[in-house]
Amino acid sequence: MQATPGGITMLGLFTPDIERLKRNKDIKELIKCLKHTRPEIRSRAFAALSPFSQNAEVVEELKQLINDPDSRVRTLALLKFAQIGDENIISGLRTIIVNGTPNEKIELLRILADKKENLANSSEIISRILVQALNDKKMMVQFESMRTIGKMKLTHAIPYIVEKLSDTHFKIRKEAVKALGMIGTDDTVDHIIGTLMDNNNDVRNAALEALKMVESDRAKEALGDAPFMILAKKMSQSSAQRQETIRSIGKNKMTFGLPLLKRALSDEFKSVRIEAITSIGSLRDRSCIEDVGKMLDDKYWDVRMEAVLSLEKLVDASSLPFLERAMKDKNSNVKKQADKSFNTLRYRLEKLGRL
Repeated sequence: MQATPGGITMLGLFTPDIERLKRNKDIKELIKCLKHTRPEIRSRAFAALSPFSQNAEVVEELKQLINDPDSRVRTLALLKFAQIGDENIISGLRTIIVNGTPNEKIELLRILADKKENLANSSEIISRILVQALNDKKMMVQFESMRTIGKMKLTHAIPYIVEKLSDTHFKIRKEAVKALGMIGTDDTVDHIIGTLMDNNNDVRNAALEALKMVESDRAKEALGDAPFMILAKKMSQSSAQRQETIRSIGKNKMTFGLPLLKRALSDEFKSVRIEAITSIGSLRDRSCIEDVGKMLDDKYWDVRMEAVLSLEKLVDASSLPFLERAMKDKNSNVKKQADKSFNTLRYRLEKLGRL
């Protein structure tokens, strides 16, 4: 069997001298190496041919490795074409997030952030890939995913970043609020403001810096509002202090404190959550109906009871489906109150002509 000048046969029985072929710029023989039986040879040939990616023939041959039977070779090819900004391979990048090593995932996420202009038309697909990376087992992959979402300003991913603000690890919460600041839309402001009451000083400082990054009047008003910043500081203290602050917000109709109340709905202490629901009801802000409605899933019946009472006070037809669901609550007291609140609210809405 005859070997080629680079020491390769079509069956791959000999180890080709990739470095020699590269030095000699022997593109033809390097392309043959892309079909070698050994994955490591195909990978080395791919890397050697990469500098010749201006050559259309080379590009077409390199693209064949996107479907290579070896996962490492596929990953190499996908990363290369992602780096070029080729949108045709975007859907294949999910395989790296699912099956790649942590380093491969992080490399991909960094490439996506650097190539955001080239990949603008694929933002929704990329959002789904990044959301998957947000739930990776490795914290460093989660960090990189949030940074990439922030750099790419992917508004599709905001709800998933917001979920991370409730993570038990403060470093996750810190990266999440920083990502919201980088996205910098009005949709992020309330969530950033709510994080000013985090129990970790590093997270609170990150939230303050994130708020400065957002170019909106609401963000600037919050930063320049001394009473609000005082409230936010109090909300980062003991549970008793948080309760008292929340009660004061509701009693004194401090509508500017609403983002803090929304954040308090996920407080670890049920007494704080109950106080937050009560104050939201006192403020009568109908934009909170969905937030209060979610509290019907709280494990404590008295929290669910307060949510029912607050939904009635918010006087809007969108409260009715939540109250109707609460009428099936496992606790008889909640069921009874939900039935009463549902009928009362429906009667009021009919009188107001809002049904």
